[in-house]
Amino acid sequence: MLYPKPPSQEPITHAKIQQMLSWAPRRFRLADIDPVLKPPDSHATDWNLVFPFRETFVPAFESACSVEHLNFMSKGQQTFCYTFLKNVSQEKIQALQTWLSTIHQVVAIRDCLALSFALDYDRMQGSPNMPRTEIGTLRSQAKPYDAHATAEHIVAAKELGRRCLNFLGVVGSYNSATAVVSVPSSDPTQGFSVPTEVAQVIAEGSKLQNLSTLVRTTRPRPGLKNLPVSEKLKTIQETIAVHGDLRGQNILLVDDLYQSGVTMNCVAMKLIEAGAKAVYGLACEKTCRNDANVSEVE
Repeated sequence: MLYPKPPSQEPITHAKIQQMLSWAPRRFRLADIDPVLKPPDSHATDWNLVFPFRETFVPAFESACSVEHLNFMSKGQQTFCYTFLKNVSQEKIQALQTWLSTIHQVVAIRDCLALSFALDYDRMQGSPNMPRTEIGTLRSQAKPYDAHATAEHIVAAKELGRRCLNFLGVVGSYNSATAVVSVPSSDPTQGFSVPTEVAQVIAEGSKLQNLSTLVRTTRPRPGLKNLPVSEKLKTIQETIAVHGDLRGQNILLVDDLYQSGVTMNCVAMKLIEAGAKAVYGLACEKTCRNDANVSEVE
């Protein structure tokens, strides 16, 4: 097989999104584990590459790195997967080490999208008892909540967009994206949306077409936290509409906050129903909890 290759998209269904919520682990930073690239021992010639899970890590690697390797394998029920790199020069090993450093601190997310990253946690080390990260602080400064957006909100939102654009420029895994779409606000009457600002900065700084206006919230959504997942999915699906033909598009879907991922994955499902070939997720911030907006009631 020739590498790099674009991330491929599997079908997304309500059942798969519900199943996704039970997966463990759901997120990982390479900074929190031992080095994943290991040199051959004295009796071997192949380097060993290990990831905590297949989702996001494997497609991100295979779409950014031109390295010959065996198919990724897993042991039993364990989520981690590994491969051996074949006939790899020292130059390519160095290039791979450089690429791994680009995703060392970002949060890789395990969900239904072709690949899914967040720039950082909202709190340091993903712990709710720690101070906010720089990204978490920026997002807090960008979010007007119930107030009208000020110049300070806009400046912070645009800076989040620049941080996303910088990551896209170095990681290489999103190079096959053809358009950017922001996750629409839960209230279409709001005049300011952080994801909309982020998508605009990305479009202006790249060759991606901004198709965010094709994805709309048709009516305000009430708070969804106390709804069971099945009802939450139904509510999101009924209040989001895609107005346009997305056939053949590889969509970069951006949001400012990734909690459980239900909303982002449901929007991705709608994009695929409208013809999108694949959906690549990028969030500014990942909450410490994976179920931060999921009701325990089912």
